Amino acid sequence: MPDTTFRRPAYADRIPQRAACPERPRRSITSLLPACAMAAGTLSVATFWMTGLGIVLGISGLAAGITGVIRHRAEDDESASLWSLLGILAANLGLTTSAVAMVAGLPSI
Repeated sequence: MPDTTFRRPAYADRIPQRAACPERPRRSITSLLPACAMAAGTLSVATFWMTGLGIVLGISGLAAGITGVIRHRAEDDESASLWSLLGILAANLGLTTSAVAMVAGLPSI
């Protein structure tokens, strides 16, 4: 009966081994909050003349910015914290301009 055991070839030491793939870091949903805050705040400023949309975008930008600041501390991720703060600032500016546009437009209704 023939020998069926596996024998390693002589050239096996010269075959390059594939490196193990490093584990991918998991992205959490909170990493998108600063970008959402900045986008909603900027859109709130851009759409202040559509009063209802400007206010809704301003409130959502404010909520996303505050949540982003709470989740991303400055010592952990300075860039995300700064984006969240800028989103809060843009959302406040959008809310203010939307409120002024709404008050200015009330007499014409």
